[in-house]
Amino acid sequence: MNQVVHKLSAPFPHLIVENMYNQEELNLIWEELNFLTKPQKFLQNDPGTSINVTGISESKSKSIYLDYIYKERSTSNILTVNKKLFYGGYLHIFSQISPLCSSAKIQSLDRTKIRYYENDDEYLPHIDHYNYTCITFFYKKPKLFDGGELYFPEYDYTVNCDDNHMIIFPSCILHAAKKITLNEEHSFSGNGRYSMMQFLTWK
Repeated sequence: MNQVVHKLSAPFPHLIVENMYNQEELNLIWEELNFLTKPQKFLQNDPGTSINVTGISESKSKSIYLDYIYKERSTSNILTVNKKLFYGGYLHIFSQISPLCSSAKIQSLDRTKIRYYENDDEYLPHIDHYNYTCITFFYKKPKLFDGGELYFPEYDYTVNCDDNHMIIFPSCILHAAKKITLNEEHSFSGNGRYSMMQFLTWK
């Protein structure tokens, strides 16, 4: 599969990478996603989920922080494979788009969360309390759901959640996940949309 990198300065600086992971890497990622996709493993509202001013969660999806469940990163397929973000040169490319992104190449720490969206799941507009947010989308084929696009309401800008596509943007930019439509018979079947978030910061 051919990888394509898009350096985009409008409507805000962001980087999109098509086919972020090769087939061998994808096999490792899916091995772990399939293992994790059980009701008792994914949480409806983990401690890192954004809440509104009334204390209500902004999200109707399920998630899990991988860094909280693995003492050693090497134990996890995903936490091993997704270090590609650091050694693949993507942060350096992203840092060249705008002065707003210039510190991306010196980020030294990431927190990885997996979020799983099924029928009627969405994530209302929110910001992330990190420096940069990297999201990679995954879903099984044939695709059985509709919706789930990444939406930036301040710019009325939408990014499709294509499988194995990654986006990096400043965490301070308001973003949301549009509602998913998926037949309820596929609950926890793994046929919904997965997001792998890597939140970047310094040690």
